[in-house]
Amino acid sequence: GWIGSKIGKHRVLAICNLSTVLSLVAMGLIRPGEHAFIALLTIFSLSSLFTAGSTVGYYALMGDIVDYDELKTGSNKAGNYFALITLFQKIGLGAGAGIGLLITSLFGFDPNAVNEGMGLIGFFTAFLGVPILLNLSATILALLFPITERRHQIIRKRLDARAARAAVAGA
Repeated sequence: GWIGSKIGKHRVLAICNLSTVLSLVAMGLIRPGEHAFIALLTIFSLSSLFTAGSTVGYYALMGDIVDYDELKTGSNKAGNYFALITLFQKIGLGAGAGIGLLITSLFGFDPNAVNEGMGLIGFFTAFLGVPILLNLSATILALLFPITERRHQIIRKRLDARAARAAVAGA
């Protein structure tokens, strides 16, 4: 939250998504051997910090979107937005796993065998390549997010002024 207030929530989200990309690239560079487990554990630990930051960032930006929608429509639909983002997360988890397994099978990856060539290409495509592309896309979208901190302050001032007018009219 503190970092978001200094550089903007959308930039924190972009940094976290880009850090996930770097973590995935680092995972792809790990070679089998005695130090592979420690390297993977270290990378996963760092990656989990940025994944948590991404999750917080998405919800923080959702709050800005709810405020903008309320300014435009006059009603607060925070519950609808929360339900929608939760639905998309669940669909993404389910579809992502299914698509990842489909990709690996199309390349001939066999989890019960020693894989080479196309099988490994399929594995790395599904579990590193596709997530890297999706996270790079999310990074770009976060950087292009139009509700900056300054714009959100304007939205909040207008919402607060509307609420004050409604309170005076109701009194």
